[in-house]
Amino acid sequence: MRPLYSDQPTSPPPGRRLSLRAHVTWLAVLLLWPLTGCLLLPSQVASPAPATGGAGVPLQVVKDTSGSVLALASITIQDQGPYTFVVDTGASRTVIDRPVVDSLQLEPAPGVPIASDVSGEVEATVVRVTQWRLGDVDLPGTIVASIDLSGPNAPALQQALGRRVDGLLGSDVLSEYGVITLDYVRSTLTLGPQASD
Repeated sequence: MRPLYSDQPTSPPPGRRLSLRAHVTWLAVLLLWPLTGCLLLPSQVASPAPATGGAGVPLQVVKDTSGSVLALASITIQDQGPYTFVVDTGASRTVIDRPVVDSLQLEPAPGVPIASDVSGEVEATVVRVTQWRLGDVDLPGTIVASIDLSGPNAPALQQALGRRVDGLLGSDVLSEYGVITLDYVRSTLTLGPQASD
């Protein structure tokens, strides 16, 4: 019988390929881990989420051969894009790829620019996003992290998806809507009305 807890790290058997979901999970862990203790974003920094009345936003649902599933959304920022974001309800912070931030010249915000993860130092920039849309839904202005998403796992992930990943849409933004529904059958994300304080 396998113990419920072990202090030994687990890894796939030699020669076994990681699934798409495993690549995304490791990418999210490695990229977001440094931010968990680096930046506390007060709620007054973010603009309130606009009411959407239960608007459904189209998603692209991607499955790999092992059955791992990702939900991808198109986001426009400052009327540029669309950019491909992974909808990641398990990510505490939203992340935008550094080249996207640089091309849009997003305004830097105070924050810790260097963080550490299991592979060493990671340069993270904190930026303010004031105008962005998920499909036809305006997203609340907020502060997000900018990290270079072309790390060691990115080529495999992008090859598996067949497209570039420009960011992760995390629960810091999604939670502003109170209730969200990811409908994998209809390939839609429904954002509920703005959460009340």
